[in-house]
Amino acid sequence: MNLPNAITLARLLAVPFIGWLVVQERYGAALVAFAAAAVSDAVDGMLARLLDQRTALGATLDPAADKLLVVTALATLAWVGRVPPWFLAVVFVRDLVLSGAYWTAYGLGRRLPVRPSLLGKATTVLQLALVVAALWSAPSVTHPGPAVPGWTYVAVAAVTVASGLDYFRRGLAQLRGSKA
Repeated sequence: MNLPNAITLARLLAVPFIGWLVVQERYGAALVAFAAAAVSDAVDGMLARLLDQRTALGATLDPAADKLLVVTALATLAWVGRVPPWFLAVVFVRDLVLSGAYWTAYGLGRRLPVRPSLLGKATTVLQLALVVAALWSAPSVTHPGPAVPGWTYVAVAAVTVASGLDYFRRGLAQLRGSKA
């Protein structure tokens, strides 16, 4: 196992701990742990490119760790009333539909390359930032910021849906191209 994959694995292993911190309403500790996990996402990718250590395992594990981190944080934040449940549903359904489509194609013998788009990366960054904002605005943080405005959830949800539609469109185009 190389260093970038080890960092990704550490992020994956941190997910239950972060979820537990949120459920225990230890928002300050959750904020620190989540921010460290979010930063590790950029670090592992940068190291994989700089050290020329990109692997099939990393290409699969990294997006899975990102999705699990974000969905777990949002689910626990929704559980304790810090994030609107409808926002969690938008993120979860998008990821579920895309994963289902990918695995259906895979099960039918169609291996689609997973290539993150700029819109997909922007979605991840916005979702990570929204979780940080929700944790920062929680009451146990020493100097909480203002509550996260509702329009922020709507804007990030719109980008989330747009990226999901874009990935779905790109996947269909790849399937049509592979039939020819």
